[in-house]
Amino acid sequence: MGSLIFKNIRKVYPGGVVAVQDFNLNVDDKEFIVLVGPSGCGKSTLLKMIAGIDDITDGELYIDDILINDVQPKGRDIAMVFQNYALYPHMSVYQNMALGLELRKVPKAEIKSKIKNVAKSLQIEELMERKPKALSGGQQQRVALGRAIVRNPKVFLMDEPLSNLDAKLRAEMRIEIIKLHSELETTFIYVTHDQTEAMTMGSKIVVMKDGCIKQVATPRELYDAPANIFVAGFIGTPQMNFINVKIMYEEEETFITFGGFKIPISKKTAEILKGKNYKNSGELIMGIRPEHIGLSGENEKYNVSGIVEVIELMGSETLAHMNVGRGRITMKISSENYIKAGDKLDLIFPKEKLYLFDKETEEVI
Repeated sequence: MGSLIFKNIRKVYPGGVVAVQDFNLNVDDKEFIVLVGPSGCGKSTLLKMIAGIDDITDGELYIDDILINDVQPKGRDIAMVFQNYALYPHMSVYQNMALGLELRKVPKAEIKSKIKNVAKSLQIEELMERKPKALSGGQQQRVALGRAIVRNPKVFLMDEPLSNLDAKLRAEMRIEIIKLHSELETTFIYVTHDQTEAMTMGSKIVVMKDGCIKQVATPRELYDAPANIFVAGFIGTPQMNFINVKIMYEEEETFITFGGFKIPISKKTAEILKGKNYKNSGELIMGIRPEHIGLSGENEKYNVSGIVEVIELMGSETLAHMNVGRGRITMKISSENYIKAGDKLDLIFPKEKLYLFDKETEEVI
């Protein structure tokens, strides 16, 4: 078992610096949880509190329904993989992997068997006698993973383990870690600032900012239904476009307007606006993802005109950075549509792909 419960967790460092505040979360056994957010949002601090490296200022942390606030790190049955691998430079790969088991007085024959099996699964059998300085970054990461796996802990903690690898190796190791989670059937808590890692690896994602949870959801839910502007802008590449708009109620239809353009919104959204007492000409923030903006057809009644400023050819897709009204947006379209800087394009913003946010709270409407 490896379930965790966080109750009102708070961490304050000397000098009054609040790193984590009012953190509440339930993690089920065998889940793959990803903590994601910008640098300084508190995700690594949270990991250190789980491991027992940092004390918890306030709140309660349970593993398998046992309060562990005052339990020493060695008594928590947790393994941690660090960003810098944290391998002992004077020890061989085998010695690095065996050390934790030796400290627990595991019989030598059992240690040898465990390391042999793990080394085979990670394809590092031929590296057993090498020192860390003789290994590539990817090999060191595999050894660090192997050292954690041989302990067979209740919970794996991973603190940006792929950040020091090149892009190709990161993609390969993402797949390896996903496979490991499936094979080991153990709880993983993974910290990253990289949304691609979060979206591709986590069964559930915790988006953090300024020490607080902004949203907890599956990758699909975060993309389709962001709870606020921060999550909407953080999840998705390129990030969502945001435009200041006003509400226009007409007899049969409701619109949002900006820069002389008028865009219809769905009846459901219009009813929500009316139900929350948003007035005619009231100000909102509209969001639309670059991939949801389309080229307008000849018979479209409502469209938005923009001038292409910069083109980024990404292979099968093209990013067009455009001036629209008084604002600037990015559109992602197939490279089969040949466009160039200076082109004037008529665009369509599908009503079912629009997000509206309250201007003061920045929460989704």
